[in-house]
Amino acid sequence: MTTTETIGARVVRARKHIAMGQRALAQASGLSQATLSRIEGQDRIPKMDEIVALAWALGCPTGDLTGSGLACRPECADRT
Repeated sequence: MTTTETIGARVVRARKHIAMGQRALAQASGLSQATLSRIEGQDRIPKMDEIVALAWALGCPTGDLTGSGLACRPECADRT
């Protein structure tokens, strides 16, 4: 992974690494396919909650998508 690689490019690389189609990733992450397509095509910067959802669906740490190198998998909990 290079430092100039975009989040969209990292999502594409991670998705292809696990042989997942764009439609399947959109469904698994809860994003619309149109939104995912714009993120992958670098026409839209993803929000943090979308990055977390994509990382969870891809089974990778959020740092893999953001380029931060943080090796933690996102965990979510409901607030009461």
